[in-house]
Amino acid sequence: MTTRIDTYIANAAASVRSGLKSADATAKTGSSDAPISNVARIDSAKFTPDALQLQKIESSIAKIPVADHQRVAAVRNAIENGSYKVDSQAVASKLARMEWEISLK
Repeated sequence: MTTRIDTYIANAAASVRSGLKSADATAKTGSSDAPISNVARIDSAKFTPDALQLQKIESSIAKIPVADHQRVAAVRNAIENGSYKVDSQAVASKLARMEWEISLK
């Protein structure tokens, strides 16, 4: 059995919207028995020091470029002019190491 989360969210959102529309209509017509208040509710949140530190780390990581453009350009140039050499022993060694680490999991 699978549960479709997107369907649940859509149904919940529709339910909330219809509740808001009826509350708005009640406020405009004044047909509700409950008094209408003009006081705005203020929500607040307090973050832990760990959450604040995580936020700082995430923002600093987001500033780091995904690729080293100078290195990419150098490798691209080396491939184009034929001077790029593949160390097959190093590639094989790293592949074998990766396979070994995967087998341990």
